[in-house]
Amino acid sequence: KSKTKQLKEKIYIQINYITKNIFKIFLQHLDWIKQSNCFSCPGDRLTILNKFVMLSLFLIKVANPSTPLCT
Repeated sequence: KSKTKQLKEKIYIQINYITKNIFKIFLQHLDWIKQSNCFSCPGDRLTILNKFVMLSLFLIKVANPSTPLCT
């Protein structure tokens, strides 16, 4: 294996790990996001949700370039 390929694989593994943990953390906080009074209106919650989803999709795309984002 070439050095570049090994390095790429290491980076992919790390990004996958980070993404999985982001999902775990997010799922743990999902109830809090739903119930929280910190957000003045549902729109704020949706914004956070959208940002999280976009970030996750981006990380997945970076980790797996062959994965199509739209399935």
